[in-house]
Amino acid sequence: MKTKYIFSNTVVLLLLLLNIQTVGQDTIYMSNGEVYTGKIISENETNFEFEFENGTKFLYKNQIREIRPPLKRYEQLIDPDEDFAFIKVVDMPNTSKDVLFGRAALWFADSYKSANNVLQLSDKDNGRLVGHANFYYSTPGSYKSTFSGYVKYSISIFVKDNKYKVDISGFNHEANQAMYGFGLVTANKEFLGKFVWISQKKSNSIWNDLQDAVVYHANLLYMSILVGMSNEAELEDW
Repeated sequence: MKTKYIFSNTVVLLLLLLNIQTVGQDTIYMSNGEVYTGKIISENETNFEFEFENGTKFLYKNQIREIRPPLKRYEQLIDPDEDFAFIKVVDMPNTSKDVLFGRAALWFADSYKSANNVLQLSDKDNGRLVGHANFYYSTPGSYKSTFSGYVKYSISIFVKDNKYKVDISGFNHEANQAMYGFGLVTANKEFLGKFVWISQKKSNSIWNDLQDAVVYHANLLYMSILVGMSNEAELEDW
């Protein structure tokens, strides 16, 4: 089953078509804060026809904040550590360092529109590829113009014979209105700072929504890397 990943207004990560079975349902986040979980059954230029538990509904595309397809079926996705970093070592038996490095380099090239701008370090001798990228975070409800903005992050793939390590970390939120940027995203359940004219309750609500968005995007990246680093990613002879 082919699944199309949709990143809301992102400028760096390509829409990926991956041949791995998905589970769960699509989740649509509306600009007014409403959330729908179910399945898109049709679409036209202006709206989606969405099927959910209570029936079907037409949702206007210009009122949608983000569409999140279900995360793919893997025995273990990555949970953030105490520093809100997503780090995972993956064993690849009978696969040399050079082969893994080539797959990782190809993944960067295929996954970002401006791969040369994203990839900051490509060190084949030491098996390191380090990139800096971002995704667009759109805030729900009436504070969309206040807190929406880019979340920057670093993404690294380190390779050795028979294994590689993924490190996705350093998530930093910069709002379109600079004074309302959350800065470094951490594992704290509540936002430790304060914003002018914004209640702490509302700040904490948006902070938690931002954390959820980071977890989702980090795991989407991780799953894409799993595919890119697998044997299935090898080019066919021709």
